[in-house]
Amino acid sequence: MDSSFNDEQIHNTTSANTTGVYILNDVWRNPTVNFATDPTRKGYSGVLTYVDLDYSACIIFNNVIKGDSNYNLCFGADNKIVHGRLSSNLVSKSLVVNATAGNPGTLYFQYFVFTGELYPITSSTQPPPSTTVTTTTAIATTTGSAGNNDAFFLILAAAFWKYLL
Repeated sequence: MDSSFNDEQIHNTTSANTTGVYILNDVWRNPTVNFATDPTRKGYSGVLTYVDLDYSACIIFNNVIKGDSNYNLCFGADNKIVHGRLSSNLVSKSLVVNATAGNPGTLYFQYFVFTGELYPITSSTQPPPSTTVTTTTAIATTTGSAGNNDAFFLILAAAFWKYLL
């Protein structure tokens, strides 16, 4: 893990397992993150966000398995969503932030890509695995029971917020 600062509009990761944080406020350019991928492995991609926007912005993941299909999480000044989480059981090729103005407001987000087990190797052609995209706008709390996924996202969120403080 490296805590360096990069003012790059395009960032290329160097590992198939990666995470990073963007803090965008005032006037910002739409950043792009190109992920180093391992097409032989299953995995997960996602983002945790905090926003305070005057204009709309979307975080868009480009998906490797289905070519150019995308999944996204969009925020606007009028929808009053402050926190969000977007995750998928796919390893994404890239992440792009698109804003409708040059000074849309504040957007903090932590992205992550984690690879898992190898895809099965067979001699016949198999259809790609099914896709699950989850969008949640509620903030997780410590009350009630949490599954393995929720615990994972709580740990990522805690690390993200500690970094911001």
